[in-house]
Amino acid sequence: MDVLPQVSAAVVNFSNADDDQPSGQRLANVAHLDSLTRSLWLMAFPINTKSYRVDIGGHETDFSFSLYSDRTLVFISQVGSVASFVSASQDHAGLASAMREDDEGEQTSTYSTSVLFGKRDEPLFHLAARQIIEVMQKTRRGKGGTLLLGLGLKELSLSSTKAIVNAIERDNVWTS
Repeated sequence: MDVLPQVSAAVVNFSNADDDQPSGQRLANVAHLDSLTRSLWLMAFPINTKSYRVDIGGHETDFSFSLYSDRTLVFISQVGSVASFVSASQDHAGLASAMREDDEGEQTSTYSTSVLFGKRDEPLFHLAARQIIEVMQKTRRGKGGTLLLGLGLKELSLSSTKAIVNAIERDNVWTS
């Protein structure tokens, strides 16, 4: 729906309204303009979201995604809340120097991760964040932005990390 012409028409109607107009009509014009303005604002600031549940290692695991224009928020929880937040981003220090060749000779990026709060000495948090941002960058053609990953897991192991990344590769908000 193209809202801009409707907003323009509503503004013209509202500004051309005379003082003799019944108050009910004036209120209807205000409500219509407010509704159109809200629609326009939502179009300018869309947030795509998605949530689902998957069994990971015998634990029901909730995945929740919010995709913003410059970052992606991902919550993964087996306990109904998150206990740690990890940030991951593509290194930008001379983007060419942040690129490296993988085993097949393709150019890949390097990423930085940081535990914002929670268990800081867990290397699998960094691994999970790195793997998820790599999937995100690959499927969004390098336009993935920053990843903020919230984790609340009963158990984190190498196999559960792989299962989480596989679940995200199969079903996420940025390829839906």
